[in-house]
Amino acid sequence: MAVSADELNGYRRDRYLARSWALLTLEKGWWKPVLIMALFGLIPVVGILALVGYALETARVTAWGINAGPKQKDLKFGTYIVTGFKAVVIALAFGLAYSIATGILTFIPVINLILIPVFIVAAFVYPLFINVVQVRASVYGRISAGFAFKNIFEMIKHDMGGLFRIFGMGIVLGIVTSIIMGIIGGSAAISMIVNIGAQAMAIARTQNISNQNQLGLVMLALLARGFIQMGPIFLVIGYIGHVVGLIVMLLMQNAIALWMRQFNVPAWGQSNDPLPPFINDPRDGAAATYAAPAPVAPTAPAATAAPAAPVAAPAPVAPAAPVAAPAEPVAAPAAPAAPVAPAAPVAPAAPVAPAAPVAPAAPAAPAAP
Repeated sequence: MAVSADELNGYRRDRYLARSWALLTLEKGWWKPVLIMALFGLIPVVGILALVGYALETARVTAWGINAGPKQKDLKFGTYIVTGFKAVVIALAFGLAYSIATGILTFIPVINLILIPVFIVAAFVYPLFINVVQVRASVYGRISAGFAFKNIFEMIKHDMGGLFRIFGMGIVLGIVTSIIMGIIGGSAAISMIVNIGAQAMAIARTQNISNQNQLGLVMLALLARGFIQMGPIFLVIGYIGHVVGLIVMLLMQNAIALWMRQFNVPAWGQSNDPLPPFINDPRDGAAATYAAPAPVAPTAPAATAAPAAPVAAPAPVAPAAPVAAPAEPVAAPAAPAAPVAPAAPVAPAAPVAPAAPVAPAAPAAPAAP
C-alpha cells in the first residue's frame, strides 16, 4: 500500500483506500487525536456529533487539495459538533424523503414488484450518496449546499465508477470492522451469559427452585448484576468501537474528498453556480475538461509588409556633340539637357494591427471555508 508523494497530489482515479490511509498516517502521532476524539465520543449524542464533524472537517481540507493528516492540536470541539449536527440534519432529511417515497411505492403492488431490485441497490448505495452530500456541505459550511441537486447529480454522473470503487472499499472496511468488534464484544457477551447460566443452575439446585417464573426472576437478577460487574469492560469495548469507527469514518470521508478533487473544489463559486471545468487524471495525458474552456483572446494579425519602392530608372546619357564640317566651321549645337529622373513613389504606410480583445476575467475563487 505504499503511496508516493505524486499520488497524493491532485486527483487520481484509483487507489482510494491506499491514498486515504496514507493521508491518515501522513503525520507522526496521527493516532493521538483519534484516541482523544474517541474518548470524547463516549459522551451521549454530543460525542457522536463531534466524531462525525471531526471526520468531515478533515475531509474538507483534503477536498481543497491540501495533503494533511487529521488535526492534532487545538481541537475545536464546538466546530466539530456544529459540523456533525449539519451532517445529521442532511442525513435525516434525505432519509425521511427516501422513507416516504418507498412507503408510497409499496402500496402499488405492480410497481413494488418491479422496484424491489432498485430498493435493494438503493439501500446499499444510499449511505455513499449521503457521504458525498455531507462532504460537499462541509466544504461550503452550509446545509443548503447539500441540496444543490443539479451539481451533485452532475458530479455523480461524471464519475460513478469512482464512487463504486469507494463503495467496494466501504464494504471491505465494514466486514473487517464487524469481525474485529464481533470478536471483542462477542467474547465478553458470551462469557457473561455462560456465567449467568451457570450461577442460575447452581442457585436452582441449592434452593430447589422448579418454578419457571422464579427461575426467570433469578436469571434477571443475575443479568442485572452481570451488567454492573461487566460495566467497565463494556465501556472499554465501547471505546474501542469508537476508535475503530472513527478510523473508518476518516478513511471513507477522505476517500470521498479525494474523489471530489477532480471537480476543482478551489474554483467553486456559490453552491448553485455551474461547476468549473473538471480535472482529469494526469496519467491520461492532456487534461481534458468537461465544460467548455474559457475563451482565448485571438492573436493580433501580423502587419502586412510595405511594398518595396520601385527603383528609379537611370537618366538617359546626353548624346555627344557632332564634329563640325571642315568647309563651314560652325559652332557645335549645344547638347540637350538630360531629362530629370521621376521621383520614386512613396511606399504606402503599413496598416496598423487591430488590438487583441481582452479575455474575460475568470470568476474569483471562493475563500476556503
